[in-house]
Amino acid sequence: MKRNAFLLVLIALTGILLYGVWFAYLWHVSMPIYHFTKEANSYTSSLYAADESLGHTIIPNTQGHYIWGHGDSVEIKTDSRGFRIRTGIAPAEGGLLFLGDSFTLCEELDYSQAYPYLIGDALCQPVQNAAVSGYGYAQMILKARTYIKQVQPSAVVFQVSPWLAERAVTPYMPALFFKVPSPYYDQSGAITPPLYTTPIFELTQNRLLDKYRQSPISFFDKFVFVWHFTRLVFQKQYWEELKLNFSFASDNAIPLNNAEKATALAVEEIISLSQDRKLVLLVMGFEKDQIGRFGQLFSQVLNENVLLVDADEVLWAQPSITDKSAYERAYCFWHGNPPVLVDYHFNAHANQLIKQAMQQALSTQLSACH
Repeated sequence: MKRNAFLLVLIALTGILLYGVWFAYLWHVSMPIYHFTKEANSYTSSLYAADESLGHTIIPNTQGHYIWGHGDSVEIKTDSRGFRIRTGIAPAEGGLLFLGDSFTLCEELDYSQAYPYLIGDALCQPVQNAAVSGYGYAQMILKARTYIKQVQPSAVVFQVSPWLAERAVTPYMPALFFKVPSPYYDQSGAITPPLYTTPIFELTQNRLLDKYRQSPISFFDKFVFVWHFTRLVFQKQYWEELKLNFSFASDNAIPLNNAEKATALAVEEIISLSQDRKLVLLVMGFEKDQIGRFGQLFSQVLNENVLLVDADEVLWAQPSITDKSAYERAYCFWHGNPPVLVDYHFNAHANQLIKQAMQQALSTQLSACH
């Protein structure tokens, strides 16, 4: 009996010691995250959730916020599908269906300044904004497969940007500190579901993390932060990665690792899914020397129903835009005195120019307001 009791005590002490070592490691990797949380960074609240097929999605029927580091807040309301809407009432079916990432969701701007709603008003078309921040082509196509049939839009607007292809050929979306799985194109050209789901969205989008943004720095505050936040995320991440590393299943698809091919696959499918309606390939986010490249690549698929609107050409063509620095001053977000660049997304001025480019292309295709 004494021997058995001694073994039980030894096992318990060993377990405590091992968990102590594990927690010490967690503490070490958590401190950069903790101090980053204390800085005046922009963030979202009550807006995103994990999703088994999409990796993450916008919470349906929510009233979330994009909160600027300098204190201002942009309200974002969603309907039952997770589409960003103007009010608590979803728009009528049909109209314009937008597929893209944060540059189309425009979470940094009030909807009245965002190009999807500007062009919707200009053409008297309902706006169905299915964009989600952090998405790549794989997620956009998955959304298109569901919502083109469901919404029956008169036109589909499909964002074309270099980072959308890069996100579509890797199992993880870009994220600070953590791994966030997302669907991706595999080497066969098929879309593979996320490797696993992460609790990071559940933990960052509720009021838990908001508390740590304001609380005084202390040992106790750090301990609770690690215990209630990073411990849960890293435990899930490391456990899932361990299972993947020791998995001998043949269905762990190898990523495509070819951004240009991913773009071609996405464009080919969105054209197929958008048959019998207008499709706008909205090009944005390329450098000046890339202007016109996608018009050349996809010239053979352009017709009266498939249009290409090169927003980059419009943005770079403005008389004041002489170089990259001038481009950033004119089209990105600045704050403070002297002004500091705080966000590379397109500001209200850039969105107005994108709307004008789209209106010019679509006004003869869709019935405009009278």
